[in-house]
Amino acid sequence: MLEKTKYLIIFSLFNAILFSQRIQLFTMADDIFTSSNRFTVKNTKVIFWEDKVVLMTVPIKNLVEVRYAETSYSYIGNPFIFSGSVVLGILAGLGIAGNLKVLDFNQDDAFDDELLSILGLGFASYFTGKFLNLIGARFGRDIVYKDFDHLDVTTKKLILESISLDMQKKEKESRFVYGPEGKRTELKFSWEGKRPWKKSINQKRKLFDFLSFDQMLCILTALKAESEPLINFFKLRRDSSFDFPVFSNNDIILVAIGVGGKNISRRVITVHNQFKRFNLIFINIGIAGGNSKNSKIGKCYSINKIMDESERITYYPEIFIKHPFNEKKIKTFKSVVKNINEDFDFLIDMESFDIFKVCSKIVPIHRIVFLKVVSDYVNENFQKLNATFISELISNNLIKFKIYLDSLIQFSKLRSNILNNDDVIWLKEINKVLSLTESQKTIIFNKVKGFRLRKKDEKLPSFAIKPPNSKSNQKKTLKEINDQLSI
Repeated sequence: MLEKTKYLIIFSLFNAILFSQRIQLFTMADDIFTSSNRFTVKNTKVIFWEDKVVLMTVPIKNLVEVRYAETSYSYIGNPFIFSGSVVLGILAGLGIAGNLKVLDFNQDDAFDDELLSILGLGFASYFTGKFLNLIGARFGRDIVYKDFDHLDVTTKKLILESISLDMQKKEKESRFVYGPEGKRTELKFSWEGKRPWKKSINQKRKLFDFLSFDQMLCILTALKAESEPLINFFKLRRDSSFDFPVFSNNDIILVAIGVGGKNISRRVITVHNQFKRFNLIFINIGIAGGNSKNSKIGKCYSINKIMDESERITYYPEIFIKHPFNEKKIKTFKSVVKNINEDFDFLIDMESFDIFKVCSKIVPIHRIVFLKVVSDYVNENFQKLNATFISELISNNLIKFKIYLDSLIQFSKLRSNILNNDDVIWLKEINKVLSLTESQKTIIFNKVKGFRLRKKDEKLPSFAIKPPNSKSNQKKTLKEINDQLSI
């Protein structure tokens, strides 16, 4: 019996190594799809199939990364676990039936050597399998490890189609035969009940996302001259685990995103995934161009409206807490602006729009802050800025930055008891009448939260609201409510 068990384990191990191909899709929303199933690329979606049944679809535009492994060893220990479980199960069954003296410790001959060896082998096999699975998960040969973040949809489709064709080719050559979890069906072992794909989703952002007390500030800077004063002031150290400049301590992360929108998405999402156990608050600190008529060089402004030179979309950061800065709007340009209409009343930079666009997809908008120090007047003769002057501008505002950042942390830690019973009833009524979506609920809730922080004793504005007869009427009513709450 012992010899047969040994052969069974050895046979299982060699068969387990021959696992099928696997593909992992990473989305903007931090969803991870892992599959060994056949898939096709149709129109703008990746479609996974099994026996002509659609298992799931993933929009191509949402993909930020694809990993394609020819061989996966993440389940190499399963044959050991299976064999050990079988041996232990058989021995336990025989013991319960009274057919094993080894389990009757009142007998003089209880410790039969062969049966005891089999029992030990069963335990050893089971725990060896668990250990091998931990090690095996670290292995696998990546053929494609592709950053999709900056690729157009057409290029993404070509890459995905080539992977699909490769998987089909190997299937026709009988190099891989698909089964549950991508295991070869020739094993003749049963892993029933497991789905051939899995979806691992981070917890969705809830209405009361601030209930977590694990807060961390993430400062985003474009220039080295902007970063250095902040790094020195907050005593940050370089984090070598990233392939781009990241500095941190126990409370603050600083990420160098570079000038313009080229690197923002990849770097912000990478850092967010690394520190996803925290509720990150993104703060963009940097310089901006201004107008000599309505701004002052060296003065810092909090941004309440973000525009782009080529986009029709306008973003509105949520500003809930009191701060020592005047508020201004900003417009993002793709290149350096050397002259502009003298009457403009906004600041100018090259990053804010892209920062908000990326960050708003991964955190609530009340956790995105923009602080801009005016470095030059765009409506006058343009002068090239030097690093020393830029660092000096940032350094002169460091104390104000710290006070504001401390306030952000305290604000984020506030619990739901900031709202009274009347506030809760008000929210429920608004939701009931307008049939709000989850994102709309979040916006309204944050507005109410900000209102209550500013006006502790005042009642929320009253509205004579009727159920809207169209989406446009609903949005109009919602805008009116938001405007009143923002006053």
